[in-house]
Amino acid sequence: PTDRVTLEVERYFDPTCQCHKLRFSGEIPSARPNEYVTIMAQHCGARSASAFAGASTRAGGSWSTEWWERGSATYRALWNGRLSDPVSVRIEARLIVNVTRQVRGRYHVAVLTSNSPQPMHGRVIELQRLAGGRWLTVRRARLVARGSAGYGGGFVAMLKVRARGLRMRVLVPE
Repeated sequence: PTDRVTLEVERYFDPTCQCHKLRFSGEIPSARPNEYVTIMAQHCGARSASAFAGASTRAGGSWSTEWWERGSATYRALWNGRLSDPVSVRIEARLIVNVTRQVRGRYHVAVLTSNSPQPMHGRVIELQRLAGGRWLTVRRARLVARGSAGYGGGFVAMLKVRARGLRMRVLVPE
């Protein structure tokens, strides 16, 4: 066994679920089996870390566990009050924006998060039009959670535009 708590994180694609996962592994200073190791995560933008997974050691003090990818975070292993060095994993958040034209100049905007636990509820989006080679803001709206909001969830907004024939886009600010 090692003289400290260690943590390694490996990102991989799991063909069974067609998703990315994280494999956590390490060692603790005890050679006993069945010691409990907690995995702590502090996601980008969060003020504190929280426990989200755990593993039991094998004889010799090694351990491993797997979990679904949940966006960028800094991870630490915790055993017997001792923490591993932090390991940061940065995962690019992907948003899928779908705009559907409705009747009478209304546009339904749906924003789907594919791998981001970021709270999108209440975020402001902008409808912009191209004028003189520049994008100008026409309308703003707040996203509202729909369906399974949160991780992998959907958010929607409705925008109304009177003019026709404009070249437009929807912007989701960073």
